[in-house]
Amino acid sequence: YIMYYLLPVCFYTFLNIVALLSTVHSKFFTLLYFLCVASQIVPQGLLEFRYFYSALSALQAARAPTLMVVLFLELCQYTLINLITVKVFLNKTFDWDITDYLTPNPQRFMW
Repeated sequence: YIMYYLLPVCFYTFLNIVALLSTVHSKFFTLLYFLCVASQIVPQGLLEFRYFYSALSALQAARAPTLMVVLFLELCQYTLINLITVKVFLNKTFDWDITDYLTPNPQRFMW
């Protein structure tokens, strides 16, 4: 039932993206943006972060110029996320029983 509880969050996010795009661009651009995002995400059998990354990058490039403080905070946020990802990749290992005879080295998670 969690997907039903997340519907208001998704709808609110959709409205925020429409408001963000419509303040800077025309309605045609906003419609085109959502058509491109839908054409990229809908055919996927599994929803992962990598499918949303290009849409997020396009949204950030399409928004209005912001203050340097906001850009610096975004830079800090992305740097922190990258550092956490590298830390998990380096420190979180696992072993597979099937690969013991092939590669005795520990395996690492990375998406």
